[in-house]
Amino acid sequence: MLSNYVEEESQYGKVLQTEMRLASSEFPCYNVSVDREVTFCLKELRAVLQFQDAVAQPLHLYFDDPGRPVIMAIEGDGLYECDFVLATLTDQNTSQYSK
Repeated sequence: MLSNYVEEESQYGKVLQTEMRLASSEFPCYNVSVDREVTFCLKELRAVLQFQDAVAQPLHLYFDDPGRPVIMAIEGDGLYECDFVLATLTDQNTSQYSK
């Protein structure tokens, strides 16, 4: 499940909350041994997904614990490689994480 982070100072009625559930069947390869909850910026995710859609290549997503970066990788038929590194929030910063 992908869900946006809402800062404590924000007024919930004025903040757009986004949530998206993804099933493992939507991915050609899925290898997650332990459930994780990582929080990163939706704006950057959208930019990477738009790029991935434009180049029509598979997107590889690597992540670990909260506070560690999420890496999104795209390989383009041996002609290019793109690695996008997104910062994530630590557990202590996600108290208002929308679920």
